Amino acid sequence: MKRSEEILHAALKTFAEKGYEGTSLSTVASEVGIKKPSIYNHFKSKEDLFFAVVQFVYKEYLKEIKTLIDKNSNKTPDILLKLVVDNVTTFLSSEKSGIFYIHFLLFPPKNLKEKINKQFSQFEKDSDDLFIPVFQNAIRLNLIKQLPIQDLLDSFYCLLDGITFQLFSYTRSTGLRKKEAAWQIFWNSISKKVV
Repeated sequence: MKRSEEILHAALKTFAEKGYEGTSLSTVASEVGIKKPSIYNHFKSKEDLFFAVVQFVYKEYLKEIKTLIDKNSNKTPDILLKLVVDNVTTFLSSEKSGIFYIHFLLFPPKNLKEKINKQFSQFEKDSDDLFIPVFQNAIRLNLIKQLPIQDLLDSFYCLLDGITFQLFSYTRSTGLRKKEAAWQIFWNSISKKVV
């Protein structure tokens, strides 16, 4: 692993655990086993390092979704979307990357909020590009109602976010029960055939 990647992974862990304000470059350097000035060989500032972590997490999340969709492209849209719900909500609620993602989306540092929101808007557009064909295919196969694609995307993102917070907030068994209920209600509301 390159030194810049080691720094990135240490920063991800530290930002996820301590927040932006609670993270110092000295702490990140200590995690890697280097001196603080060495970080400046790879990142200009704490803010630069933070946004490198944001980019890393977004890319990791998109890669996770793309791999899942590509690997299961032969499955029907209902099964594929359910797999996405299961995998993405587990990823967001249990991995360091997910904890970082949720924390900084909800509670961005005030001085970085505008820049984070701009990055998140681009990230959502990239996510749209992965999900639009799935919903279009479901409409083409006559599995779901012919609803506006944006409405389908918006409600699907709310489903993912809501389930993620339920998994954070409750015991595993309660969170999984809530996830199943939310998925069934979502799918039945857009499906042409109620299961």
